[in-house]
Amino acid sequence: MKGTTSILAIYTEEIQQLTDALSKKKAPGQDRISNRMINAILKLRSFPKRWKTSQIIMLPKPGKPRTDPNSYRPISLLSALSKTTEKIIYRLIYEHIIKNSTIQDEQFGFRKKHNATHQVSRLTENIKRLVSKRVSPELPESHLVRLTAGLVTPQLAAASGTVVPQSMSEFVKAMVQVEDNLKHLRSNQS
Repeated sequence: MKGTTSILAIYTEEIQQLTDALSKKKAPGQDRISNRMINAILKLRSFPKRWKTSQIIMLPKPGKPRTDPNSYRPISLLSALSKTTEKIIYRLIYEHIIKNSTIQDEQFGFRKKHNATHQVSRLTENIKRLVSKRVSPELPESHLVRLTAGLVTPQLAAASGTVVPQSMSEFVKAMVQVEDNLKHLRSNQS
């Protein structure tokens, strides 16, 4: 982080509150690591390299054949202390991003109350708006819808574990409705 402004440096008060909450006088647990360690990490902005080392194991995906290598997903196992410290740092960074509007509202990854279902809904509304406004007269509307559906469908298939099935069916119905509306518009134009 040398030569850059540290987001953590902005939050001196929050760091102080967090470090005060992690009392230095509390006895360490079985790992014999006291709260002074986390206090020092936050104050010095230095994360121990050893804590960045993880053990990677492969977990089988439910309902997939165990003989297929694609049926497994990697899981990185980190120490509990590392994860706790990362959560504290994450909270500081996340609050900074939200308070300062650092990211656009269209950014859906890692954000609370922003999920794939919201993206599908937003995309569907954008398609309807574009078609109704005839934003691109040289491009037939049906091509616009098919192009968008062709780009989105593989992404939705990959994310099907995170998209509510009802939302998927609503999206498909909306796409069919848009296509039907386009056919109707074309028949009235001739």
